[in-house]
Amino acid sequence: MISSGDKEYLETKAIKKGLKQLESPFSDLAERIKAEFGVRPLNIMYDILPHNKQPRLQIIFEWHKDTIAFKSENGLFFDTTKQESVTNTVNDLIQKYPDYSADNLLVIFNAFEPIAREEANRNISNEKLEKLKEDMNSGDIWQIKRSFSTGIFFFYTEEQLKKNDNDLTKNKFKTAYLKLLKESDEFGYIYEANFSIKLDSKENFDKNYQSNWFYYYKDN
Repeated sequence: MISSGDKEYLETKAIKKGLKQLESPFSDLAERIKAEFGVRPLNIMYDILPHNKQPRLQIIFEWHKDTIAFKSENGLFFDTTKQESVTNTVNDLIQKYPDYSADNLLVIFNAFEPIAREEANRNISNEKLEKLKEDMNSGDIWQIKRSFSTGIFFFYTEEQLKKNDNDLTKNKFKTAYLKLLKESDEFGYIYEANFSIKLDSKENFDKNYQSNWFYYYKDN
């Protein structure tokens, strides 16, 4: 699950909104995970990877913070002990469900909230961003762009960027963008304490990214 268009995200969103619910054996698995690890998944999805036919189980929590406990010490990979524990539980629960297999099962952990934040940001229309730019009443602003779950205010030059890179200006921009973002924040995941905006310049975009948004977003 990496974007708001993925079937995993859409199904999890339906569960979050109360339009669907987990069914056995995965509702039972969710309760077992809660009992063992202290947090209940929002959704659990089982599928078969098409390239190697390996069964995969996606444990989807609501919050990103809940996935951290399932990472190894280096933070890069999943904790194999916890993966194995989930696999053993799955193997126990699916005895009456021949459509599922725990053989060579790939168990991964994901979160709904970060993608919901990005979706809220992406739902801000270009027209609203243009209106926001006008409301800022600053001839220094070239464009305001969406980026993941935040906004980037582009000035024309590096000199203008440095002039505006101060708490007073950034707080003004942050307040205005956050107000706009809250209009599409369906689940109330975004608030002042966990939100910030970014500043950049057209000069940097042209010089270091060849005026190419693909190159820019790949690094930012």
